[in-house]
Amino acid sequence: MVKLTGFNALASEPGLKSSAQPIPLEIEPRVEKGPVFADSIDAKQTDGPQSWPTYRNSRSRGGCTKAAVSAKLEPKWQAQLTPRISSPTIADGKVFLADVDAHSVCALDADTGEQRWSYTTGGRVDSPPTWHQGRLLFGSRDGWVYCLRAEDGRLAWRFKALPDRSICAYRQVESAWPVCGSILITDGIAYFCAGRNSFLDGGMVLFGLDPETGRVRHQRHLYGPYGEDEFPIRMTKEEVGGNGFGIQGNKADVLLADDQYVYLRHSAFTPDLTPVDAGRLEKPHLIATPGFVQPVPHHRSFWTLNTRLLYDIPTGRGPIYGDILVKDGARFYEVRGYQPARGSFFDPRVAGYTLFAGEIGPKGTGPHQTVNERWTADIPLTGKAMALAGDVVFVAGTPAEFPKDDLSKAYDGRMGGVLWAASAEDGTKLAEYKLDAPPVWDSLAVVEGRLFLCTTDGQLRCFVGKE
Repeated sequence: MVKLTGFNALASEPGLKSSAQPIPLEIEPRVEKGPVFADSIDAKQTDGPQSWPTYRNSRSRGGCTKAAVSAKLEPKWQAQLTPRISSPTIADGKVFLADVDAHSVCALDADTGEQRWSYTTGGRVDSPPTWHQGRLLFGSRDGWVYCLRAEDGRLAWRFKALPDRSICAYRQVESAWPVCGSILITDGIAYFCAGRNSFLDGGMVLFGLDPETGRVRHQRHLYGPYGEDEFPIRMTKEEVGGNGFGIQGNKADVLLADDQYVYLRHSAFTPDLTPVDAGRLEKPHLIATPGFVQPVPHHRSFWTLNTRLLYDIPTGRGPIYGDILVKDGARFYEVRGYQPARGSFFDPRVAGYTLFAGEIGPKGTGPHQTVNERWTADIPLTGKAMALAGDVVFVAGTPAEFPKDDLSKAYDGRMGGVLWAASAEDGTKLAEYKLDAPPVWDSLAVVEGRLFLCTTDGQLRCFVGKE
């Protein structure tokens, strides 16, 4: 649940006498005002079918919209950026996205693809910015949170509360307490997590800021937890669904929310960031076990809907385990490949990938949500990006093809990509489009009449419905 990603070199804290000893962490919030801090910023709302203002469109990260777009698409424009770009957000006639390795966020004209402005930070921006009442908010791996005027990209303010300590990660310098690009806006508060893991570098800190000023409204320090035996505290058998292998704690990720709580992966908090016992939760929320910005589904890595992250889900007893999924209320759609279970084998040359549609029922007596299957459909592609637009489910991925002379050719992205459209009602195929390159992970966005998709050759592509 809290494992680190990648290959890590770790060292003990100087002067540490036991693993359970609290590590001091200086939390000193500071706001640097930009040139447009005192200016009036256009606060008009663009919520509705004409916008996709945040990562996966809403605070629930459901990836759905009521906007209508035809399954019969044709290219309108494409814009060339650098090879590693984030998914897009769309508001007020502009498309916003992060140019990840260039440390920048940029704005393009939604009608033409022409770049309007670009803003550079001190580190990677790993996921798209959030548009809110004329402001654009995002975090950076440099440890700062930025607020720009969305119209022209000028800085209103930037916020940092943790020390100016840097490390090297993936061949670049970044803060020991980085911030994911996508900021959660709910009920007028901007929430984010600074840090990597609750067991590293004194832990992580959750913040809730005023979007207009950067002033701290709420904060919560997350550290450990450790038990009296100086080891991380294990979850109870009830919490992990029958055995005691899971440990408490968490790691950083993009936050989400519903009308009651703010969520960091499997942990829930009230709006003032008071932790909530998972046993009190009634409504399931979206949990990406590897983290939303981790792009490689693998054995025992999955997305699910639940009130908590139970240990026995990876052993195959959970009913929701997609490589990626979208949801609209109780209904959800997911692409299933390798079932995250011990002793489960998946050969896509034989079984292929499945588009699964289900509906969450009342919570049962066991630890899992009850699920009613609506339909399933075999699809000839992997699931790397999804969006639900009205009555159409869009899936983008790489083709599930395996040339005998080069079995990994499609998986490696050397056979381009596929955009697939299916009926949300029964899974019937509506359309299929070949792409020159594979899609960027989780990079589909839809507004009224248009679909946007990023591909790994650095292209942002805009499609429109055919008349």
